[in-house]
Amino acid sequence: MLRDALVERLSDSDVDVRGEAMRGLALRKDMRVADAILDELQRPGGSDLAIDAASEMPRNEFLPLLEALVASNPDAENVTLAVAECRRTIRAV
Repeated sequence: MLRDALVERLSDSDVDVRGEAMRGLALRKDMRVADAILDELQRPGGSDLAIDAASEMPRNEFLPLLEALVASNPDAENVTLAVAECRRTIRAV
């Protein structure tokens, strides 16, 4: 029930609501959030909450978008962490 409510919030017009829903689903390893994270990471600047969600549920397909964010903002610790988590997941496979 909670997960379904979070999935409904993935299309909310408010970036914070979408981001919190992404993060909540990522913490629960709910695969329904993967496409939403990808979409959010493609938006200019990337949402901090989407980046946090990518760290919580690292996936290979997030890596190119996260690396592009690092290239444009190398001091962003949350993005660097997300990249490291995705790379660690790839090596573990």
